[in-house]
Amino acid sequence: MTDALRTLERRLADTAPYLILAPPRSSSTALARALLHHPRIGPYLHEPCDRYRHQGAPPASIVERLQDGGVRRGALIKEMTFQLGTGAVCRCFLRHARPPLVFLIRDPRRTVASRLRMVLRDLARLPETPEPHRARIARALNGGDYRDLDDLVPEAVFPLAYTGWSALEHQIAACRREEIAYVVLPAQAFRAQPRPFLEHLCRRWSLAFEESMLAWHADEALRLGGLAEQDAWYRRVVESTGVLPETDAPPDPEHLPRRFRHHLPDALRVYQATLNDPHLLAAETVS
Repeated sequence: MTDALRTLERRLADTAPYLILAPPRSSSTALARALLHHPRIGPYLHEPCDRYRHQGAPPASIVERLQDGGVRRGALIKEMTFQLGTGAVCRCFLRHARPPLVFLIRDPRRTVASRLRMVLRDLARLPETPEPHRARIARALNGGDYRDLDDLVPEAVFPLAYTGWSALEHQIAACRREEIAYVVLPAQAFRAQPRPFLEHLCRRWSLAFEESMLAWHADEALRLGGLAEQDAWYRRVVESTGVLPETDAPPDPEHLPRRFRHHLPDALRVYQATLNDPHLLAAETVS
């Protein structure tokens, strides 16, 4: 183990942060915002592994993010499953986060389509994106049909690993092997009825439930993204006054670009396996 990994392990062991892990666009920021209204939870550390994953930064960069975020006992870390990965850094987090860890899951048809929309909106905002491409993106977003955009979202723009399902499968398997306590929280059920799930998490963490976790004021000055350019990704949560239920049906997979249609069966296999996990939280078992 390198010195940076030892430092990371010590910092996590000393602070035992609460940890939410989820594939992107799984409502993890909404869950984090609800939990942060508990007086004993905070500060919030948003995706401290992003530079490690996207820029090839060393594990020391994660330690720096934790220090900059003021990590201490009671801190809440939200991380994407694919950014945490499956190696030594992942093991540090899984072993030393406060049990139970929370794996938040959402139908992959929703998560893949949602991230695709955000990636396309970001692409349309780039000055170097040609006007004809912007027009194609606008038509696709307006119609909810992205099947003809394979050339605009190749692997380099949206790697399939970034859907997060493969990493989630490995992380849950690691928790089972090492007997690390975790729960699986279905986003749709949580969003439909947040109280019993939040009450259950509080009980598991030996915290008193707080009504403030259910309703709050919109705060447009709130920063939930790690980067200023990511603010649009979290605008709905920033403007919210509570956890909102899902209202739309899952998108038609046939409306996704070809390589995402090919990827979905494996993502759905992992999703179905988590729905059958013995640690799944269901509305009828947490109330």
